Amino acid sequence: MSKLRKLARMGKDIGYETYYQHCWKKMPIQENRILFESRTGKEFAANLWYLLQEILAENVDYDIGILVTKECREQVEKKFHRAGISKVTFVTVYSALYYQWISTAKYLFVDTSMERVYVKREGQILLNTWHGTPLKKMGRDENTSAYAMWNIQRNFLMSDYLLYPSEAMCSLMMDAYQIGPLYQGKVLLEGYPRNSVFFKKEQNTIRKRLGLVGKQIIMYMPTWRGIVGKEKQQEQLVKTKEILEVLDAQLKDTQVMYVKLHPFVNQALSAEGYRHIRNYEEPEDVYEFLTCCDTLITDYSSIFFDFANAGKKIILFPYDLEEYERERGLYINLEQLPFPIVHDVAELSQELQTEISYDDKEFLETFCTYDNADAAKRIVDHVLHGNKCCKEMVFENHQKKNVLLYGSEFGKSGITTALLNVFENINLQEKNYFVAIDELALEKDCKRLELLPKDAYFMPAGNTMHFSLLEAVAYYLYFHWNRNGRWVQKKMKQLFQRECKRRFHRADFDQVIQYTGYEVRHIKLYQQFACPTAIWVHNDMLEEIKLRKNQHLLTLKEAYREYDAVAIVTEDLYEATRNIGGQ
Repeated sequence: MSKLRKLARMGKDIGYETYYQHCWKKMPIQENRILFESRTGKEFAANLWYLLQEILAENVDYDIGILVTKECREQVEKKFHRAGISKVTFVTVYSALYYQWISTAKYLFVDTSMERVYVKREGQILLNTWHGTPLKKMGRDENTSAYAMWNIQRNFLMSDYLLYPSEAMCSLMMDAYQIGPLYQGKVLLEGYPRNSVFFKKEQNTIRKRLGLVGKQIIMYMPTWRGIVGKEKQQEQLVKTKEILEVLDAQLKDTQVMYVKLHPFVNQALSAEGYRHIRNYEEPEDVYEFLTCCDTLITDYSSIFFDFANAGKKIILFPYDLEEYERERGLYINLEQLPFPIVHDVAELSQELQTEISYDDKEFLETFCTYDNADAAKRIVDHVLHGNKCCKEMVFENHQKKNVLLYGSEFGKSGITTALLNVFENINLQEKNYFVAIDELALEKDCKRLELLPKDAYFMPAGNTMHFSLLEAVAYYLYFHWNRNGRWVQKKMKQLFQRECKRRFHRADFDQVIQYTGYEVRHIKLYQQFACPTAIWVHNDMLEEIKLRKNQHLLTLKEAYREYDAVAIVTEDLYEATRNIGGQ
């Protein structure tokens, strides 16, 4: 990207942030306003679709907004039009209207996460339903992309409600995203709204409309491959076509297979030329369509946890199991599940001819514990109307103190070695130690996370900052011209306090340590916490400024005065440190 384009992009971002802060500070929260965001605006489906249906059925005058990306807006609007839903406002992500809605909605219902720019206001209520019981590893457990969990982790921490259909999923998500000791909201142990359809009597209207009465309807729903942001779309499309070409020849005329790829695989799959296979492009929500399906084929998708409620046949088809386990990893050995497993098209074709021969009672009790026919209604009553009809879990009694340490890139350096030595010489069971590690460094080399002891918690440290126009001016004056007048101080404090809220909202720490002592943004950021703070000094910072020019004297002077403690690692650093701090 050219320098001119970078400046233009920066100016645009600053303009949007300036407007967002205006909306956030000046516009009142609308008590009847509900904002939905499904799959980061790329579709509108599953849990949120059924919660919306329930809310609309109340016939109350809510102001409802649907967040959508610019690229996917048309297809989402078509779905609403086909369903006859018109009393909603479609809000394009990062438009001017977007900043108004995320600032003024009383209720925000999401199934993944709000965007990184979002800062939750006091008085807003955030419900995160997530989008499925995980089989594939997530969060810190994901070998190659744990760095990508930062925005999800912070979204979970600022949520008032997290929805899980089983204790098993609750425990797994708390551990994977490292939020158990910090979470201040409530967990709703309640069924997934989208699974309510499986408890109702199957209607033949879909079969009749499609001319499929008396036929076996099969749904094939493979999950995506790769890592977030680096999906293997083309590779998966090629492999899927190879499978379908062989399978189409083996299916009987009494069998019809529909194929629905994951939203991350945003390229269309053509079913042209197949006799028994169709691309899923039906007007119904996919869960409504699943009620008329006789068989589900999937691999590592969470969809089988949901479809198990229907009592119909599930076939697991993990054709690349060894590779997938190596790259992503699974929480459950597939052999421990009750469902038949096939590894090639011949085995799949044969399994499609047989009836259910497994017992999934224990599976349902473990993973579908709270799924029921009225989940959507119960959640709406609980969250919107305050009727305590869902089972709540509140994490009130956090027995241990929480300590946050900034570990920077956590690479091969003397500071990282020193921090690891600290961990070797303290009892990690006495307190909850959270180590913030630079997410861009982890993206380049996620293996460095393996250095962190398993008993220590992990928080990716986000790199981006969001400036208003006046904050950007103050930031430039402070760091480039060493100006620190009252106006600059005011704007810098405003900037970093909001950044602290954006990154660590409702994360309750008892102590915060800027362990590296480097990186001006993180020095100022960790200075904002209300709990006791400390900054470590590993080197003579005056010499660092003189020889390497990798420090900012004004920032250090302020930090050594404002942090509650300044810890030098050797006595010979005392004079230089005292000279900077002035005390």
